This record gives sequence, C-alpha cells and structure tokens, in this order.
Amino acid sequence: MEKDQELVGRAIRGQRRQVLLATEFGNVRGPQGEFLGVNGRPEYVKRACEASLRRLGVEPIDLL
Repeated sequence: MEKDQELVGRAIRGQRRQVLLATEFGNVRGPQGEFLGVNGRPEYVKRACEASLRRLGVEPIDLL
C-alpha cells in the first residue's frame, strides 16, 4: 500500500483541487504484507493518517 500511495501522490501532484482523495486504515500488515489483524485504536488511526499524508504528499485527506 505504501508504494500505491506514493504513486497516487505523484499522479495528483499539481491537480489536487480537482481530486477527491480518500484513504482507509485499520488493516495491519506485516513486513511481507501479511494480514496481522485490525486496529481501530485512536493512536493507530493518528499514525496511519500521518503516514498516508506523508506518502501522498498532501494535506489533508478528504475522506477517511
């Protein structure tokens, strides 16, 4: 997912006002992409959002 968000960030650069940006959180993955479970704790949500914003290179996310 990290690489996907970086790719999307590059694709929308310079066109941000024309894009509605949505992302998701909660599914926890391991280093090899394996599913480890679901996490909806507030501290995890904050970290996930901050990481998405960094990878996408935008501020803010329109829909979470």
